[in-house]
Amino acid sequence: MLNSHYLTFVRKILRKHLSYKILVNISNFINFPIAPPLTASIAVTQRCNSRCYYCDSWKWQDFITDPTIEELKRIFSSLSNLGVKVVSLSGGEPLLREDLEELISMVKNYNMRAQIVTNGISLSKDRITKLVKAGLDCVTLSLDTVDPEVYQKLRGVSFKIAEQALESLIYAKEENSQIDVAVSCVISRYNIGKLVPLAEKIMDISKGKILINFQSYERIPGRANDDLIPNPKMYPALCEEIEKLIEIKKQGVPITNSLTFLRWIPDFLIYNKMSEKFRCSAGYTGVSIDADLQLRPCFQFPPIADLRKENLEDVWFSRKFKEQRIKMKKGKCRGCLLYCHTEQTLYEWADIIGKTKTDKNSL
Repeated sequence: MLNSHYLTFVRKILRKHLSYKILVNISNFINFPIAPPLTASIAVTQRCNSRCYYCDSWKWQDFITDPTIEELKRIFSSLSNLGVKVVSLSGGEPLLREDLEELISMVKNYNMRAQIVTNGISLSKDRITKLVKAGLDCVTLSLDTVDPEVYQKLRGVSFKIAEQALESLIYAKEENSQIDVAVSCVISRYNIGKLVPLAEKIMDISKGKILINFQSYERIPGRANDDLIPNPKMYPALCEEIEKLIEIKKQGVPITNSLTFLRWIPDFLIYNKMSEKFRCSAGYTGVSIDADLQLRPCFQFPPIADLRKENLEDVWFSRKFKEQRIKMKKGKCRGCLLYCHTEQTLYEWADIIGKTKTDKNSL
């Protein structure tokens, strides 16, 4: 196997001259990661203070200890060497880590963007101020509805939590215009018909300061909640609402999904059907790491390496990762519609951040 440091250096040189999409296409064609991974999602804890109806992550929190600062620092270093530009610190609930500010500063020291995904329960104005001071670039609030009754059912907590979290997002944006603030909505049978009101409400209270993205509920094998899957009779209503979202997006509501991605959602959510035009690139564009530091090609595949024992850079270029990429390319998985690696606008975004001062310094 070629030296991983040499391969990373050659790839960074190519990145200067070719668009990210071209590099990903080449990588897919030759089944070798010429494209650097753009994003990394790391669960920095399995602990969670919510009991969401569509997520059972919290059920495993007593069995998985938080990765240490030293372990995460080593992984951040490897991610930077691989060319990662954006590190998402997730969970569980990342705000339960009292040293989260230290982790954010560490990510920034490696010249990468730092973002968190939170349920908002602990997202006070004081905490978000500390996070921004540490260098946080983006905070995304999981929010599926502005209907208090539905929110209570899906999240297991009062809607006042969401209202307070939204106030903190707006406050952070007003205090520091450089930070990106967003909400992420998971579409299920319980919020169909409530998606447009959500987008319009967020637009109204934030005056366009809060970005909005939509994702489909995912049928994770062994953990799927069939009650969240819409009845096929709901298909026309969902398609109609998606078109309304597209309409208000064109009118200026800051929905970050591409039109193509939005129109894929009904077929995937209700029939688990992927577009014939879709080609998976998750094994090249992103890195997925569990709270117990297990590396996955994506969250749909079993772990392929324990990063407490193996070096991430070596695994990324290894034969066993190559074998997993072949399976992904051949569709040897159930399929998914995760925003983080199926959204085509990520390619354009990769080229934009590739021209920033931060990126130039890293090459």
